[in-house]
Amino acid sequence: MSKKKNLKIDHVKPRLLREFYGIILTHYRTHWRLLLGAFVALLFSVTLSLMAPWPLKMVLDYVILGNALPPGFNFLSGWLSGTPEQLLLTLTIAFFAINMGQSFISFIYKIGIQVASTKIETDFRQRLFAQLQRMALRFRGQAHTGDIVYRLTNDVLSVRILLVRFPKELLTRFLVISTHVGLMCMLNWQLALIAFSILPVIFLGNLYFGTGVQTATRKKKKEMSKVSSVAAETIQSMALIQAYGREDLLQKGFSQNNRASMASSIDAIRYSKLYKRFNDVLIAFGTGLVLYFAGNYALGGAILPGTVVLFAAYLKRLYGPLDKFVELLVKVAAAQVSVQRLLELLKFEILVEDDPDAVEAPVLNGPIEFKDVTFGYQPDRPVLKNINFTVNPGEKIAIIGPSGAGKSTLMSLLCRFYDPQQGEIRINHQNIQNFKLKSLRAQITILLQDAPLFNQTIRENIVFGKPNASMEEVVEAAKIAQAHNFIEKLPRGYHTMVYENGQNLSGGERQRIHIARAVIRNTPILILDEPTTALDPESEQQVHLALEKLMKGKTVFMIAHKMNSIVQADRILVLENGQVQGFGTHKELYENNAYYRRFIDTHFGQVVQI
Repeated sequence: MSKKKNLKIDHVKPRLLREFYGIILTHYRTHWRLLLGAFVALLFSVTLSLMAPWPLKMVLDYVILGNALPPGFNFLSGWLSGTPEQLLLTLTIAFFAINMGQSFISFIYKIGIQVASTKIETDFRQRLFAQLQRMALRFRGQAHTGDIVYRLTNDVLSVRILLVRFPKELLTRFLVISTHVGLMCMLNWQLALIAFSILPVIFLGNLYFGTGVQTATRKKKKEMSKVSSVAAETIQSMALIQAYGREDLLQKGFSQNNRASMASSIDAIRYSKLYKRFNDVLIAFGTGLVLYFAGNYALGGAILPGTVVLFAAYLKRLYGPLDKFVELLVKVAAAQVSVQRLLELLKFEILVEDDPDAVEAPVLNGPIEFKDVTFGYQPDRPVLKNINFTVNPGEKIAIIGPSGAGKSTLMSLLCRFYDPQQGEIRINHQNIQNFKLKSLRAQITILLQDAPLFNQTIRENIVFGKPNASMEEVVEAAKIAQAHNFIEKLPRGYHTMVYENGQNLSGGERQRIHIARAVIRNTPILILDEPTTALDPESEQQVHLALEKLMKGKTVFMIAHKMNSIVQADRILVLENGQVQGFGTHKELYENNAYYRRFIDTHFGQVVQI
């Protein structure tokens, strides 16, 4: 199984943080109307929440007990005139209206904020996916597929808390706490101080438990990424695992990762629930203190009984949101881990991008030149060293050499998956870095030994090379690729669904669909990575017929592993240890190049010179 490690980053670069928060601000600007509407609804909701307990106080103090209105409330005297029964009815209606209004506005607010957060989350995932597609290919070589998918789904879900919910809750709590604290101080500042006395303890508890939750969550997500990676690799390698009878070994590895994830989850739950209980005890203690002193003040006549009720209502609204805010802080601690993991994706540099003054590539039908090209995946360890050769338009070039000689790397440079550290690659006598990437790659077709087929119809797989192709073009491409006959025999013909990785097709059938995809693309430059490898003789013969038609009129590079591919080339490029050992026809090289002759004799036995 794969030895790739989960991505890890020791610290977050300031540039990455700026990029991350820049993405957030972009989303906020995009959805500002929804967010503004939610904010206005929030203001109305908080205002009504302040008014909600006042009818209760008035019923108790000014209806039941018959107390006179305090000087500051004389403006209500006309509204509260009448018999006690009339006052009671009026205040009951007011109580109902205020609470119904608050419920309705709160509904609007929550709908608005949820819609905005869902859109922002979706946009963020799309932005991250686009970023992943632009990253250098070395990124794919350093990360598990399951780990990447887990980050793109689960971790982005957690980011919603930081993008919307935390700012929303922070604003809500600020408005609720500041307004309620102000009114509580106006009602009785001594009781207010008693109520606030537990806040520092809650804050210290947040620091302690929040750190524990964050540590446990980071470990949990790391283990869950391992679980996802093992599951993805197992599904992809199911046939090999069953053929080798290694199900027990894979089950054991999955079980170990799964149990480690469970243990980390339990630790996170333990911290969060201890945190919640800790705050429950503090809130109960604070409430008990306030009720005791408020009751004594009321018995002594310092405050009216209705004020005790009003103060208790505000205290509930103060502690309740505070308690929920504490729960949110626990989730924020977990979300911070998700942000860290997403930044680990963004830390991979996009090594190849369009130059600011890049232009659309013309038709690439000129010579292809490698001039003093040196490249290494790590700058201090070159894979290709001082490569020089020129390919004429329409030539077929075979590239040979031992494993690790740099054959695939050479073609990756031609496609600009990477840029050389030294030297340049020229087409039509122009440096390919002067061309826009998309326009360059649109004129190069790559045909691999085992290129992927998508879980779509056969037609959709073929037009992947040319999305706007007509059905007539699809059929013609399939005929050229020797694929039309077997496609017609399938249950739904060109509309037959291809299983994942083409499991319902033979190797030869899959490869001919790849060739049809290349035919319909019809680019002037073609790269073949020995597409007939591992095919049976009959399938290989059919694929060769298709390839002969595909290569007509194109400049072709063949990474060759078979003698018939080598000898049919116009010229042969010989690589060893990232250096050119020879470049010429088979006859020239076999007669004059000792390395080439030794390579051919060693790998294919002595052959007849051509």
